[in-house]
Amino acid sequence: MNMVHRSGLIVLSEMLCGGCGRVMKYAERYGYIYCEEEGDGPVRLCADCCRQRGYLSLKKDDKGREKETFL
Repeated sequence: MNMVHRSGLIVLSEMLCGGCGRVMKYAERYGYIYCEEEGDGPVRLCADCCRQRGYLSLKKDDKGREKETFL
């Protein structure tokens, strides 16, 4: 069973994306992804890399508006 833990966080200073290597700047959203099967430890991915891998998706809220979420 592939257990994946993912959280959406905000960059507090500068951080490198573990996917594309881009420098993420203050106040950008990023995903903190931990996959038990891969065993590589946690990965911090920019929003673009999260979208490409399916960790960031569009969901509708109660009023029918679409928002991006890591859940």
